[in-house]
Amino acid sequence: MRWDYGSTKQLAWAHGLVILRMLIFGAVLLGVLRPLLTADLPRKTGSNPELLEQAILALMAVGFVLLFLVKIAKVTWKDLGFSREGLRRNLLTGVAVFAAGLVVIAVRFAIDGDPVSDIWQAAIGYSTRQRLVIVLVGIHVVFGEEVLFRGYLQPGLRARFGPALAIGITSLIFAAYHVNFSPMGFLGNVLWGVIWGLARERSGSTVPSSVAHFLNWSVLGWL
Repeated sequence: MRWDYGSTKQLAWAHGLVILRMLIFGAVLLGVLRPLLTADLPRKTGSNPELLEQAILALMAVGFVLLFLVKIAKVTWKDLGFSREGLRRNLLTGVAVFAAGLVVIAVRFAIDGDPVSDIWQAAIGYSTRQRLVIVLVGIHVVFGEEVLFRGYLQPGLRARFGPALAIGITSLIFAAYHVNFSPMGFLGNVLWGVIWGLARERSGSTVPSSVAHFLNWSVLGWL
């Protein structure tokens, strides 16, 4: 690594990458892809332009990590919490974390007065093309969010402030990053950040949170 976790330079780079990613992806999505590809089309249908849009964003997410973390910051995948060591256990933990997330969603549905069975109906109701779109989004969030937030930012904050503050601060930044400042939207993203941050902390790996976040999208999609 170019900068040790918790150093001023590493934390500055991590926070800077969050801002840079928001600017780049926001500009490309809202300034280029949406106007050119999907401006006049309904969303969440799995149309060819929507598939292309999400494929481009997923490739950009991978490229962003390879350029700014692997090449410039000299971070290895092991540094980011990805290793073959304990891989089976971490994969299973990720599935368990996803299952725990289903409980959270079920509670939300119950509070809103919606049938909990709608979760299952949504999960099985997507067309093949819609499923391809949400799988691409799942790939995007692993590289675009889990690698950056739980793989790079949280370990740096942990080295400086300890695990509790690291999870809390990362979760708040994660929620703000999504630019959803309605009370339920913001608190919901904070809660997801805490759940995935705890998975990162308890396992010592970014694999569980990545699996859970990927499954959230590829199974539940836009729920």
